[in-house]
Amino acid sequence: MGTWIETATRTGNLVDACKAASVSLVDVREARQSVPAFNEACHLYDEVIDLMICDAVRGYAVKGDPRAQTLYFNQVRSLIFGEADAPDVDIILTSEGAETLIREALNGWVDPLDRKPSDPQASSQKSSSRS
Repeated sequence: MGTWIETATRTGNLVDACKAASVSLVDVREARQSVPAFNEACHLYDEVIDLMICDAVRGYAVKGDPRAQTLYFNQVRSLIFGEADAPDVDIILTSEGAETLIREALNGWVDPLDRKPSDPQASSQKSSSRS
């Protein structure tokens, strides 16, 4: 399973690792159950992948993505640092993220979860009342 571990680590893709090692995912599962050292290596691999995903979410949060910020502060941070170290914060926006949200709100932005199209007439009335 050395080829599998090497390929999985390099690519981050279990299917590619299985192809390179000429094994199936079922073989990998069975090896995890029967070979403790391989199971430990897979467990470490899983942790690395989890951290890579957490880091990707953190990167989008730093760039100002409000969804990533919410996910980061409500879920990801506690996974990385533990529950006791997680801050009691609902959401933190960068200045650019806050500005974007304010501009969208002022331009008649509608929450996509509402699934209602914005009213162009209402938007034009808002624009003319600000002038």
